[in-house]
Formats: sequence, C-alpha cells, structure tokens
Amino acid sequence: SRRRHTRSFHVTGVQTCALPIFIEGWRGISHSYALVNQHQILALLDRPEVKLFHRDLPFFGTRWNEKTNSAGFDAARRARIDAVPPPDGGRFDTIYRIGYPPRGYGGDAEKIFCFNTLEYFGKPIFYDGPEAAVAHSNQRVTIVTPSNWARSAFLASGVDESRVVVVPHGVDPATFRPLGAAERLALRRQMGIAEDAFVFLNVSAMTVNKGIDLLLRAFEVVHARHPRARLVLKDHGDLYLTKAADRVAEFRAASGSARAATTILSQNVSLAGMRQIYALCDAYVSPYCAEGFNLPPLEAAACGTPLVVTAGGPTDDYADPAFALKIASRPAHYPRFGGGLAPDLDSLIDCMERLVSGRASQIDMSRGAALVRDRHSWARVADRLVALF
Repeated sequence: SRRRHTRSFHVTGVQTCALPIFIEGWRGISHSYALVNQHQILALLDRPEVKLFHRDLPFFGTRWNEKTNSAGFDAARRARIDAVPPPDGGRFDTIYRIGYPPRGYGGDAEKIFCFNTLEYFGKPIFYDGPEAAVAHSNQRVTIVTPSNWARSAFLASGVDESRVVVVPHGVDPATFRPLGAAERLALRRQMGIAEDAFVFLNVSAMTVNKGIDLLLRAFEVVHARHPRARLVLKDHGDLYLTKAADRVAEFRAASGSARAATTILSQNVSLAGMRQIYALCDAYVSPYCAEGFNLPPLEAAACGTPLVVTAGGPTDDYADPAFALKIASRPAHYPRFGGGLAPDLDSLIDCMERLVSGRASQIDMSRGAALVRDRHSWARVADRLVALF
C-alpha cells in the first residue's frame, strides 16, 4: 500500500503531524458549490489531523464576482477561509476538487476526489479542458456526491459503485438558529408582514427543477381558502439569470391571476440575513422535481421553520417527521434533462393547508431544530471527509 505522507506543524505549541489536503475550488461567492466548499474549509480547519492548501478555480459565470455575489460570511470567517495557503510544492495525500464543471481527471496524489452531483437521472457532466488530457500518476478519481438520490443517479448512468461516495451537506448551528420572539416580530413588521399572517418561503435559483410553477399554483388555492397566507420568494438574481419576478409574471399571465400576497426578495444578503429570512417565516416549501441535495430547507429547519418537501428525492436523507411534511410524488422523465420526480399538486396543497390551519400535529420544531443541529452540522460533515481523505 502507499505510504501516507505527513507534514509537521505546531498546534498550541505542540508539534504534530497532519495529512496535507489540496483543495481546488471556489471561494468568495454565494454559488452552492462555493458555499459548500467554504463551509467545509471552516470545519476542516478545526481538525488538527489535516493541513489544508487551496487553489481557486475560475468561476463558471463570467459575471460572477465577490462584490455582487458575496458568500455572506462575517469578516472573521472570511479571513480564515482566505488564509488557507496555496500549494507549497510538496506532494499531497489528497486532491479534492469542487467547482463546475466538475474536474474528474487524475492527479499526482494518493487519492483524487471530485465533487459532483446529479439532479436528474441523466449523463454526468465533467470538465473537458486541457488539464483533463494530461497523464497523471493516479488516474483513479472518486466522485463525492451529497445524497443517496445523486449517488443512485450516478450508478444508473454507469459509474461503478466503488467510485461514488456520499458525503452530505450540513448547517452551521452558530449561524442558522431560531430567532427570539421579539426579534422575529420586529423583522416581520419591518417587512410589512402582519402578526397573524402565515408566511410560506422558498429560496432557490428559480430554475425549472425547483417546482416554482407548482408552488404558485398551490399557493393560489391556499390563499383563496386562507387569506392570511403569504408567500415569500427569495431568488439569487445577482448570480443567475432566472428570477422570481419573471416566474411570477409568467404564472399570472398564463393563469389570469392578479393575486397579491407574494413578496419577492432578489438582492444578495449575508448568511446572517438568510437566517433572519428563514426564521421569520412559518414554513419552507420546496416542491422540487430534481435536486442534488437541496440545502436551503435544512438551513430553514435549523432556524425553527417546518418544511414541506417532495417525497422520494434527496431530502429523504434528512427530512425527519418532527420538522417536515412530504409531498407525494411519482417518477417522471423530463425530455431535456432526464429522470426526476413529479410532485402531486393536491398533496402539496394539503401539506400547506395542514400547516396554515394548525393540523400538522406531528411537527415539533423545538425538537426539530435540535435534531438538525445535532445530526447535520458541518462538523459532522468534516468527520466524514476526514475519514474519506
């Protein structure tokens, strides 16, 4: 077997040895891959058994930048992320790549990992630039994917099961936590939300896989029956070309609806600001048809907000009955993309109505938020990564 290479460094005055890990990925922006990379970096920096190095990969979007697409970390955490040094010329035990397109080529290290995720059951995409054609000492690459749904999609595409491992995403309990009652009320008043309003939330790129059209159809019915219901859509308008306002306009034009009670948030906000948005709402709704993991619902649950999510997809890995209702779904094929799920409209309406009318008796968010913090922290994710590396 290959010898594990270590390097010596000092922790609190004591010399120790650590495994050098070379990460190639994105920092600074709010794209999901970049956020995962940065959260993983912070969690791994707390592990003395590894020593991190980092090289920034080029952003996929030419418009992306840290000024308008900031990841939203506070100054102290941003400084820790940025302080991870570039490679020093030594040999690495592990190379871990996390960017898009996924870089699934070999490298000069004992282990090569490539973060990749499939939302639909289809053909995986990999980077095919000049680096991919270079011969390396190790050509075997293991795919790291965040859910059992995504792993199944890779296996269905023909990838050998020994080359795909699941490492889930997590939440930062210090950031994503419930609001106090007074702060929550003050924030709702600031947004013009009545104290007795019941607010549904969706945070996403507003792409077709997110099920926004279905959500708007369901909310139309729920609002007609429960006028105090509100819908908040938070998009990533500074990062993606798809916007919530366009989705709402398209729906209203097609349906002839003129209903209000929908608030659109499009500006980039900090992670602390995202915590406020999650926590001031009464339910998070995600009727997706395809996702690789779907992290916003998990962050919302950590903030004490119950979930409505599609059954059968990646959220099955974490959607506990204490904090989640599931929308019935069936397998479906989408010609442009591949296999996914078709959430049922009537089931979505029923889940939303059960929450707004107080009939979801199994939901216990005092226990639910604690379950998320205990089971799904980034520290636990780091445990999985260290064992893998």
